[in-house]
Amino acid sequence: MKLGHPFDKILQLLVSDHLDIFSPSIITCDACAFAKQKCLKYFSSTSKSLQFFELIHVDIWGPIFVSSIDGYKYFFTIVDDYSRFTWILFLKNKTEVRSLLQDFIILTENQFSCKLKKIRSDNGKEFLLNDFYNNKGIFHETSCVATPQQNGIVERKHQHLLNVCRALLFQAKIPNILWSYSLKLVVHLINRLPTPFLSNQSPYELVYSTKPEFSNLKVFGCLAYASSANTGRTKLDSRSLKCVFLGYKSGTKGYVLYDLHSKSINVIFHENIFPYSFSLPSDNSIASIDDSHNCDISMYAFPALPVSHATDLTTDPVTSIVYNNAEVTDLDLRTSHRVKNRPRYLDQYYCGAASTSCSTFSTHYPMRSFISYDNCSSDHTAFFHNISAQAKPFSFKEAAQHDCWKQAMDAELHALDKNQTWTIVPPPSDIKPIGCRWVYKLKHKPDDTVDSFKARLVAKGFTQTERIDYFETFSPVVKLTTVRILLALASASDWFIHQLDVDNAFLHGDLHEEIYMKPPPGLSLPQPNLVCKLNKSLYGLKQACRNWNQKLTSELLLLG
Repeated sequence: MKLGHPFDKILQLLVSDHLDIFSPSIITCDACAFAKQKCLKYFSSTSKSLQFFELIHVDIWGPIFVSSIDGYKYFFTIVDDYSRFTWILFLKNKTEVRSLLQDFIILTENQFSCKLKKIRSDNGKEFLLNDFYNNKGIFHETSCVATPQQNGIVERKHQHLLNVCRALLFQAKIPNILWSYSLKLVVHLINRLPTPFLSNQSPYELVYSTKPEFSNLKVFGCLAYASSANTGRTKLDSRSLKCVFLGYKSGTKGYVLYDLHSKSINVIFHENIFPYSFSLPSDNSIASIDDSHNCDISMYAFPALPVSHATDLTTDPVTSIVYNNAEVTDLDLRTSHRVKNRPRYLDQYYCGAASTSCSTFSTHYPMRSFISYDNCSSDHTAFFHNISAQAKPFSFKEAAQHDCWKQAMDAELHALDKNQTWTIVPPPSDIKPIGCRWVYKLKHKPDDTVDSFKARLVAKGFTQTERIDYFETFSPVVKLTTVRILLALASASDWFIHQLDVDNAFLHGDLHEEIYMKPPPGLSLPQPNLVCKLNKSLYGLKQACRNWNQKLTSELLLLG
């Protein structure tokens, strides 16, 4: 047996005991590689960025089996390679990563006057933003398939964040449904802690070139008393609200507290008392607590009152006044005899129009004596009279008596059904559906004739509950000054202006919250006592404009 090739030595080990059975001609190099290949050792990377935001590591963690109180199931982690400064963005689904990542890069570049050069991620499709990267000149690095070690910085950061997050939840015995606030506070703390990797400097110090402020640090989940608002507060009402400290909010100089009422500006902390440690509710009971006690997660400013000013809300409220051993149920109101003066801001206005009679209203200078249509052309006069002649209904009962308005409502219901705006379902036992109503509008042509009868179904958004039926509501709106500048440029440059109106386009915004609505008047139901579970945004909802803007923005970005 000739042992000239290195593989021959391996074969010698294989066949040393049974040379009469095996021979080198039977086993090949490929066969041994397939049979005994082991994962090679990964070596630690020695490369490091030389400046802030030169390279960032990104990854998504989730989904988690317990959705947060805000409905989040994922969090998106961003770590700067140079400073190890960490950001996390909470997600309800992975599709939000595209817009959030682009907004984060643009915001950071603007705030820190720097340009991102490289971004490193795994092979997730949510990170494939080739057009955006090319326009910004960003090089996208991806790890090999099934090789998370190549994106180890952000993977280890996940482990660090979750370890501390669990420790905070266990210490304060906070329900798991509040994990997002615990995680947000963890990032706040880690960014401000010195680390040997940065020569005992903190990531915050490296990014902002100043030492972080520690005077406002509080223990997560501790008891806090917030001074109640003065508005609507009587002299015998409690002056403070019992709360739980949950952390801070970026961009706001204040605390995030979990309380039973709102709002306040002053906070007192008892950092050695954890309210949830005495009676720990289950994760499923949080929703019932919110409904029955009007719980709220609110913002409170940093300044604090002395501890002696706090009032414990566990005492029973005062329900009656006792005077001379007799209960007083009706007190005579004291009338002030102070001379009342008119506010100064009304000095330039005539305020003597009110008459002494409650049923009539008169004025010394009626408008009909000063405003007349005599100087208007006949076309304009006819236009005014046509607008006044066509009266629009103010209720469904009134509109249902006219075929034109019935057709308008049928057309609106058909559009809503075609768009799959809602699903007819039995009403949940623990949900109170919001209401809705019809709004009617007459549209005229330039020649003063009626163009169309428009009926629009509007949800009663004022009955929605914040952080249950909706969360964020902000949506960018074009300023009227911008429109005027555009029209002025078009006029000066002799441009053509085209107007585009897509019917019911506003109703295509995706709705992420679970909202139930009472059936609109005129909608036929297969059986009574059913409600509409909304799948798409509807006019009047608090988040409707934001959802429509997000939908339009995402579609335009996909189209390039």
